[in-house]
Amino acid sequence: MILKDKVAIITGAGRGLGRASAIEMAKEGASLVILSRTSKELDNTAEKITKTGGKVITLKADVSRNKDIENTVDKAISTFGKIDILLNNAAILGPVKPLYKIDEKDWNNLIEINLKGVFLFSKAITPIMVQQKSGKIINVTSNLGLKGLPFFSGYS
Repeated sequence: MILKDKVAIITGAGRGLGRASAIEMAKEGASLVILSRTSKELDNTAEKITKTGGKVITLKADVSRNKDIENTVDKAISTFGKIDILLNNAAILGPVKPLYKIDEKDWNNLIEINLKGVFLFSKAITPIMVQQKSGKIINVTSNLGLKGLPFFSGYS
């Protein structure tokens, strides 16, 4: 178990890569704090983890909201005493349409979640990891940054 005694926070852990990562990290011994904006999806992920004996806390949270991030960090520290890994995985595709048809509100929502969320979470975690003299921040990205697709201008 390569992650025994490690504590990981995983954003966007209700489905897809975030969910798969949470399940695999738990299998490798990590204690987890998983979050998403959708509680039901998180509960399904947590159920899979606890059935195999893993330790997990679920939090409904929005990575674009500093208060949600602070709450997540506080909960992780108060429950597990440290944070070893941050997996920034939460993202949205955003409006899937031609760039000139995207309104500013939708564009801002995409930027707040996909970029600002990574910045805010990393900023909140870094002092803890510096104090511990250890830690890993993993930022999940897409290959659509290398090969754009029509109508995915914000995501790509």
